[in-house]
Amino acid sequence: MKLREKGFTLVELLIVMAILAFIVVGVLMTLNPIAQTNKGLDARRKSDLNRIKISFEDYFSDKGCYPTGDLLVSLNNESNCQTSVFSPWLTNWPCDPNGGTYNIIVEEDDCPGWFKILTNLNNRSDGDIPEGWYTLGEYYYVGDGTISTNDVNYGVSSTNVNWFEREISERCYQDFDGSCYERSTGPGVSCQLDFPGDYCGDPTNCYVNRECLSFCQVSCCNNGLPCE
Repeated sequence: MKLREKGFTLVELLIVMAILAFIVVGVLMTLNPIAQTNKGLDARRKSDLNRIKISFEDYFSDKGCYPTGDLLVSLNNESNCQTSVFSPWLTNWPCDPNGGTYNIIVEEDDCPGWFKILTNLNNRSDGDIPEGWYTLGEYYYVGDGTISTNDVNYGVSSTNVNWFEREISERCYQDFDGSCYERSTGPGVSCQLDFPGDYCGDPTNCYVNRECLSFCQVSCCNNGLPCE
């Protein structure tokens, strides 16, 4: 009897290749490299914000205020990423891994008494994102009147405020009754009273005084809640 020649048949090779392909697909689905990459980027964002928070507290201990003025402008400038712009409190100023600076907001005052640092995590299901964050509506402002829940979903802050709550400057209420004012969008931007003391209706932007300052913008005017 002749011995069978050693080797694989074409059918056997195809079966082996199919099994290997199945295993590779299974491994990739399990590992989900995109999700793993995003997880790593989010971890870096959280670490960066924590480093900035610590450096701001150190700055406050030295100066009695949080950064403001030209220094704050520099910290919000992309050209200063990974530089010593905030030395000696932080020798390598961090920026978002996808480019651009983090959102830094301080009290509207010559000597800010609170700060917030905000970012947007890739993982919208991250456990550190406040529950119900995306049901607040795109016009729920958490920062200076220009940042909404669509722009950020995670942050840190000084201990006397919460990063996810709106902070309205006292300047917005001075000499006014706290009513909401709508901002016109056409030439010669102006403000007009919109349902004082009642409901704000549904304008695109709403402010608590006639100055139309961005940090006076309130969210209630966009989601039907009473004016605040």
